[in-house]
Amino acid sequence: SADFLDELDELGYGDLPLADYVRMRDHGVTPEYVEALREQGYRNLTSNELVKLRDHGVTASYVRRAKELFRSTPTVEQLIRLRSSGDLR
Repeated sequence: SADFLDELDELGYGDLPLADYVRMRDHGVTPEYVEALREQGYRNLTSNELVKLRDHGVTASYVRRAKELFRSTPTVEQLIRLRSSGDLR
């Protein structure tokens, strides 16, 4: 919808190919999800990174717990590996 595109545009995702928007939407990447990750320090994620994080069930609260575990801000790949391992629930 226009709202979805407008909100993503405001978050800096205004120049993506249409296929990227469709993929993000299909995978449950919402503007709220993008904003929640931004609040955790993930400001310049690609659409692909956002989809991968969402597909692996990485939420903002999960990121908060991971940051405590790492005592820093983990990379996208570290978050996905940690989530896949099941070491942090």
